Amino acid sequence: MKNRSSTQKVLIRPAIAMVVMLFGAFPFLAAAAIYYVSQTSGSDSYDGQAASWDGTHGPYKTLVKASAITFQAGDQLLLKCGDTWTDGLELKGNGTAASPAVLSSFGAGNRPKIDRQDPSMANMKRCIYLNGNAYGWKIMNLELADAVNGVWASISGSGHSYLWFENLYIHGCKHGGPFPSSAGDQNNQQIGIRLSGPITGNATITSCTFDDNFVGMTPSMPCYITNCLFTNMEWTAMWYVANGGLVRGNKFMHNCLQNVWCGVSGIGTTGHNWTFEYNEFGETQRPDCNDGEDFDFETANNTDTLRYNLFHETAGAAIMIYDGSNHSSPALNVSIHDNVFYNSALNPMGDFAKQCINLSGSGHTGSITNNRIYYRTGVPAIGGDAEPGLIQTGNIERIMENETLGVNAALAASSSASSNSGNAGRVNDNNSSTAWTCASASNEWVQLDFGGKVALNKFIIEQAAGSSINNFVLQSWDDSTWRDIFTSWSPMGAKRYLPTWTVTTSKVRLYINSTVSGMPSINEFRAFNTENQTAVKAPESKSTSLIPTLPLLGKIKKVQNGIGVDVFLPDDAAIGLSVFDLRGRSLIIPLRKECRRGLNTITLSGSTPPMGTYIVKLRINERDIVKRSYNCDAAKNN
Repeated sequence: MKNRSSTQKVLIRPAIAMVVMLFGAFPFLAAAAIYYVSQTSGSDSYDGQAASWDGTHGPYKTLVKASAITFQAGDQLLLKCGDTWTDGLELKGNGTAASPAVLSSFGAGNRPKIDRQDPSMANMKRCIYLNGNAYGWKIMNLELADAVNGVWASISGSGHSYLWFENLYIHGCKHGGPFPSSAGDQNNQQIGIRLSGPITGNATITSCTFDDNFVGMTPSMPCYITNCLFTNMEWTAMWYVANGGLVRGNKFMHNCLQNVWCGVSGIGTTGHNWTFEYNEFGETQRPDCNDGEDFDFETANNTDTLRYNLFHETAGAAIMIYDGSNHSSPALNVSIHDNVFYNSALNPMGDFAKQCINLSGSGHTGSITNNRIYYRTGVPAIGGDAEPGLIQTGNIERIMENETLGVNAALAASSSASSNSGNAGRVNDNNSSTAWTCASASNEWVQLDFGGKVALNKFIIEQAAGSSINNFVLQSWDDSTWRDIFTSWSPMGAKRYLPTWTVTTSKVRLYINSTVSGMPSINEFRAFNTENQTAVKAPESKSTSLIPTLPLLGKIKKVQNGIGVDVFLPDDAAIGLSVFDLRGRSLIIPLRKECRRGLNTITLSGSTPPMGTYIVKLRINERDIVKRSYNCDAAKNN
């Protein structure tokens, strides 16, 4: 037994030594640590190892204490929901892309709040600060307020990857009044999230809200920015100066609220090889200063793309393409295509930038193609300086009120509502003297159900006399959730046009957020697919998209041999077309045809059927794709 015990000791000691050596050489094998902080129930004398005091472990109290930690891969720092701190947090160390360090919340209630209570540049108070180590971090589920920066994050060195921000509410990082030239450099003022330094891949910013800041974000590293709301910015929602990146599915509403000496814009950009797509820009202001556009190609842009976006109700031009303050840095090889523009230059700076798309300077190259531009008398679709290097083709330029509407798809839809649903049918009875009226003044909706997929890109709302809706959103159903397709934070008026990118959906609804007084009331809710519209390409994922899948069933029209229909296909395919009346009776022998990619005009019938409403069903490769109703009399007159 003695010899066996001696042998055991000899064997155990090397094993212990090996464990120590492994953990020393490979620290990622160590168990990740979780640190808790609670301003209301913590103490800096505790060890931070438990969410509440258990007699041995408990949460820290201050962010100063938490700032002393050097984090490693997989470590977490969790702040208690409902608590508020006025001290800032400096994050040291970092994780990896595979195992990031995490800053988030624990418990139930409102997001933890870091409120610095002083956004002045003099004191430079930040909520979260990462100095050179802004990689391998995931930061989420927090409220950051009243500071110079909600997040100031920089990367030193090269070869670093992964930086993620999610579900942050950042507000109050603002100047607080007009910004004259004597106030300093406008590019180095209060910013919600400021990112700088090289990163491998993209930093991700998702599902965040930026409200009432001087600038929402200033990324100088490539970013993937998605599903965020930018609103009430003093100068600009975002100053994107990175090379590369994707900004997709965000909402930029009611920005540029202060007089800034150099001019204001919803988005300002430089840089190369970035893409902005599927975003909504609305109600950008111009408070007695220059510009007021939604989107500014400011200087030295190169190979940048702006596509599938909606621009509406803008003080200045929706887009300005500018060649820099010294007029020597034109935009090169830019692509602006398949966007929708409506009500641009509502408050322009005299005749300057009094267009939907303004070309300013010289030497720009690229293309402006296949956009749907609703201009107004005296406000041309595209104008400014002559730019022969910007090729303009395929743009549809119309005055909204003069557009041929085609068939109102709402007439064949069923309707329902959040309240008084029995009267919801009044919104699609083609009678402007009847109305559906809500039971309450806010958070009400009325819905159209088409019974199958239809392609739509323009809506008209008629509001009843005495109703005063001042905040609403139009939404489409994407088979799993509602997606916003047009947002308004201004009075609806008696008749409101709502152009959108083309959506293929089975349902749409008008969601009423608020009204000035009384109960909201709607006479008519009309839905159209306007003629000769180019189909909009579908994105890879529905998660942040409002864009439909192809193919599209387009305009019903009179052709040489009778009645025809436009079908747009993404690829060559075998199609089937059928026509039914509202009782489901077939009116033609179902048509089968091999069609090529692109636009195909198919003859449905050699003669015009009696006046009435009919259903056209499209099948692609033996699969039902979409049904669309049309009025035969309207088709006859096209």
